[in-house]
Amino acid sequence: QRSLDLEFFQQRLSQYLEVFPRYEFLGWYSTGPQPEEADKALHKKIQEVGANENPFALLVDADKMSREKASQSEELPVKVYDATIHIEQGEATVTWNEVPYIIDTLEAERIAVNHVAKSATTAAAGYSSDFTQHTSGLSNSVVMLSNRIKELLEHMKDVKEGRAPKNQEVLRQTLSICQALQSVHPSSVKQEFCSEFNDATLVVLLATLTKVCSNTSDVLDKFQLAYDRKHRPRHHYPFG
Repeated sequence: QRSLDLEFFQQRLSQYLEVFPRYEFLGWYSTGPQPEEADKALHKKIQEVGANENPFALLVDADKMSREKASQSEELPVKVYDATIHIEQGEATVTWNEVPYIIDTLEAERIAVNHVAKSATTAAAGYSSDFTQHTSGLSNSVVMLSNRIKELLEHMKDVKEGRAPKNQEVLRQTLSICQALQSVHPSSVKQEFCSEFNDATLVVLLATLTKVCSNTSDVLDKFQLAYDRKHRPRHHYPFG
């Protein structure tokens, strides 16, 4: 029989809603190939305490995942179920209905995950991942834009001091660029840029932490293999 820690559930739900006030509680997840009879009682309990009349149930088939790991299957062993409640003889009966789903990710998430996954390999073009290629392209664009702005400023100084002839067409285009820049509010642009920058930085940080945890796990496995307790000499350490 499955049980639910109500205190922990309500505390964690309130924390999520406090940090992400626009998010909603959509459902719960478990492991297994298909819903079991014990999941119905748990589903009813979550309906009562989750402030959602019809939450989704997501099941991850861990056994299928381990079997398909060697074949590198791109299909996720995940199924989403929608529960329908029928009243039969005065009692509520839960019926599971599988619903289709799609996985949607942000561009920053895809780039960061791809960068972490392919950081150990080098592509033919010399980039280790799409993230490196993307940032290199942005860097080259910014440098090119900066150089052209400097050339434009030098030209305007030469025209003002009489070292270069006046070109009315160039002056009109320069004026239109300046007016376009003035029409954009710097505060809103700065706020939007900072928001996107913080989101991208957070995704990269989380991906890096995931990689660090994986590397740490590999180091611990190798350490335990190299210094097994059976082959380790007896020493007296304060923390053994």
